[in-house]
Amino acid sequence: MAVKIFLIFFIFLWLACRGILEGMIWTNRTRIGFLDYHGLRILENLGVVGALVVSSLIEGVRPILLIIGAYIFGTYAVYERLLNKVQANEWFVRKEHYTCFGITFPRFNFVTEFVLALIIGGFLMVIGFMEGF
Repeated sequence: MAVKIFLIFFIFLWLACRGILEGMIWTNRTRIGFLDYHGLRILENLGVVGALVVSSLIEGVRPILLIIGAYIFGTYAVYERLLNKVQANEWFVRKEHYTCFGITFPRFNFVTEFVLALIIGGFLMVIGFMEGF
């Protein structure tokens, strides 16, 4: 159980550093508090390596669901929130539709996105926490 909690911690650490770094890049900032770009990159890499090492200690298929669920929830609840806070000094920012690889994706309001992330990511994390398979 503790190993799975460390796995989620490292995934969230990686996403937090990624969100702060992207916010810094988009606003041309060089540091946030005592952390500069390189310090955040070191912490980001620690999150990635930590998640890889910890995930190798877990047996079975369910850790994959835990990783996917933590990534889905963490992307919205950690990465996006910190990116918005650094870039716009607000936790929730209304965003326009965005295009990736020529496909336009609609944006929902933050309540809808949060509920979807909580339901999908949370469900996968709960299944991933269950023992056995």
